[in-house]
Amino acid sequence: MLDFFQQQDNARRSTKWLVLLYIVAVLGVALGIHAVFGGLIMWGADEESPLTFAEAFLNPNLAACTFGLTLLLIGICSVYKILALRQGGPVVAKLMGGTEVAANTTNFAEKRLLNVVEEMALASGVTMPRVYVMREEKGLNAFAAGWSPDNAAVAVTAGLLATLNREELQTVIAHEFSHVLNGDMRLNIRLIGVLHGIFALTILGYWVMRIAPRLASSSSSSSKKKDSGAGGAAMAVFLIGLAVWIIGQIGFWIGRLIQASVSRKREKLADASAVQFTRNPFALADALKLIGSQGGKLKSANTSEVSHMLFACGANSLLATHPPILERVRACDPTFDGDFAAAREKLLKNRFAKDKPEAKPKDDETDIPAILGGGMGAALPGLGGGTEIPRSALHTAGMLAWLGDDNRASLQQDTSQAEACLCAALLSADPSVRIKQLASCLPAHLLESRVLEWEKRHQPWSLAQSRQACEIAVNALRRQPPEKLAPLLAAIDALVAADGQTSPFEFAISRMVHRRLQPPDDVNPGLLSPQKLAPEISRVLSVIAGFEAKTPDVLTQLFNAGAMRLSELTGPLSPLSGDALRDIPALDDALLQLRRLAPIHKREFMLACRAVAEADHVVTDVQDNLLFAIADAIEATGWNAKN
Repeated sequence: MLDFFQQQDNARRSTKWLVLLYIVAVLGVALGIHAVFGGLIMWGADEESPLTFAEAFLNPNLAACTFGLTLLLIGICSVYKILALRQGGPVVAKLMGGTEVAANTTNFAEKRLLNVVEEMALASGVTMPRVYVMREEKGLNAFAAGWSPDNAAVAVTAGLLATLNREELQTVIAHEFSHVLNGDMRLNIRLIGVLHGIFALTILGYWVMRIAPRLASSSSSSSKKKDSGAGGAAMAVFLIGLAVWIIGQIGFWIGRLIQASVSRKREKLADASAVQFTRNPFALADALKLIGSQGGKLKSANTSEVSHMLFACGANSLLATHPPILERVRACDPTFDGDFAAAREKLLKNRFAKDKPEAKPKDDETDIPAILGGGMGAALPGLGGGTEIPRSALHTAGMLAWLGDDNRASLQQDTSQAEACLCAALLSADPSVRIKQLASCLPAHLLESRVLEWEKRHQPWSLAQSRQACEIAVNALRRQPPEKLAPLLAAIDALVAADGQTSPFEFAISRMVHRRLQPPDDVNPGLLSPQKLAPEISRVLSVIAGFEAKTPDVLTQLFNAGAMRLSELTGPLSPLSGDALRDIPALDDALLQLRRLAPIHKREFMLACRAVAEADHVVTDVQDNLLFAIADAIEATGWNAKN
């Protein structure tokens, strides 16, 4: 078996160098523009006071002017493009001709796609992205786009949806989710923005060349006698435009080359991550073989703009944005001989089966859902790691077979059912508190009978299962306008506060609901070091320890199990005690600040949190929910992917 974790580390290190090279290319473009103007000043210098090129080139005032204006132009155009793309993945999906898949779709393949995306979101702890199908595209391809997980979209082609079976589709979606988890979407948008800025120089040079003849014509016609200098000035303007155009073109293609290199590295990382998440390298290999037999070419005019985001190459290009398909297949299946004939035969067989469900497998065929073994989140609630699940159940419901198709459909398609599910999960087991909650805490528009019905459904579920049901409910509510969400959010807070205390499960549900329905505006807060966030780290570790510790000595012992992991990053940490452990607003503030940790430090922090939970050798359902809430609040998606 290949060491996919090593592939991840290698890809990340390589990408850093390529991004640095990208920055160097931008500076090289600015240097080229400066050289052009240096030559122009040398050429136009007075014959009595001639200048050498070196003197003009090394003039600090000229350098400040040319570098400043060039970088300003690139910067303005880059920021404009980045801001346009920051509107979210749905914008890119629609640009590519995508149609959003409705939650109540009756199309089998589209419903299966929604289920797979939903399962991956639950397993990875990522807010479920919006799902699109490019209905006019017959090539086999997919992509994920967006500035952050909260505004991401996943799009697949109709050809891919019609051809792949559930396991193959799952690995493709896992590949796209890895782009979300590894920060590739944000990196891609930044690289696109800078590339757009460099290309702006090419456009500027083109328009300057077009202006030059008009400038000469205007100068000549406005003078009673022919201006002998007009032709020279026009030629100078034309040459400046030509030089800027050439430098812009060179910079643009160098940028494209580096961008393609970055993309190839990140695609290898995404393939490795998809295998890690699903533990199913052969399903990914099969999906790649199908693409290798036909290709993933798209007909959209905007393909080149998003080519680096695609699952496979979407257009013929001199600069390949993806590793060769054969190389990617052999990374998953080293025994593959390079013959795509069998895949081509399967492709022809399935090409026109877009709306026809796969044949129902035999009930005695069993399988463990691959996604659950990926280390991305909790195993299937209520089932041990070796439990066999009928493949026929997984065929339609996957990792959520315990939820039932009716419950799942209700949560996905009916907002009132989703609200009832969330409120029911927070009803207290204490009869007196429960009566108070039902009498005064529910939103006015929500029927009490519906909440009580969902309370009965929650009863046989574990806390983890109830939390997953609530995640599905939240996903269904994300498109509601703020004014419709306000009564629900107020009700969630009232239900939690009804008994005067907050349990880990209540904290997990309430924070998840607020964060996903009211995501923070600062999608990219400035980073702070663990040392500067030491007080916030101490508070969170203390709260985790405080839920299990019966005495101050035990609390300190549990706290130190996590603090020791971070000592080199934070310095000495001290536990909190007493009322500080129950200060929920202070905990909220601490988690908000901990969003400013770098991704690698978020992972180390979460491992320290888990060390506190594991210090007594038992991770309870309560602690598991608390870890989920913390990771969700600080946006530490995929923090346990290597463990």
